[in-house]
Amino acid sequence: SNINLEGNWNNSGTYTYNAGDIVSFDGSSNSTITGATDWYVLNANNSGGVTVSSGNQNIYFALDIDQGAFDANSNTVTLISDASGTAVLSDIGTGSYSGNLTVQRFVNEGNGWYLLASPLTGADLEDWNGESDMTGFTGTELPSYSFKSVQSKGL
Repeated sequence: SNINLEGNWNNSGTYTYNAGDIVSFDGSSNSTITGATDWYVLNANNSGGVTVSSGNQNIYFALDIDQGAFDANSNTVTLISDASGTAVLSDIGTGSYSGNLTVQRFVNEGNGWYLLASPLTGADLEDWNGESDMTGFTGTELPSYSFKSVQSKGL
């Protein structure tokens, strides 16, 4: 189902989304989101902008910013990734995003190769070393192992 708002969202309880639900903030005056909320699709189509005033915002399919400024305002906005799928930041159109955005990437257990990348700022390979098994170079648990598990190239 679709919910179209030309106002504010105040979640003081529990909002349970269904797959396919779209909550769209429309209009021309700034809308605020108050309270932690799980969204399937969160659409900002408000030329006056959308501001998160409080609460963690978890998005399970897409954050779609058509127009206006979306401001996380020091709150946590997370694109969720799990066995069911990975949320995306859709094309931003004429809008903008400000604030921190956490992007998850689900990795299924087992053997295999996964393409992973570190954040653009504030992290290095050592941050990942404690989280996954790395081999074949100094600083890993198995530095003399003949197979290098990570390949990097300086730019």
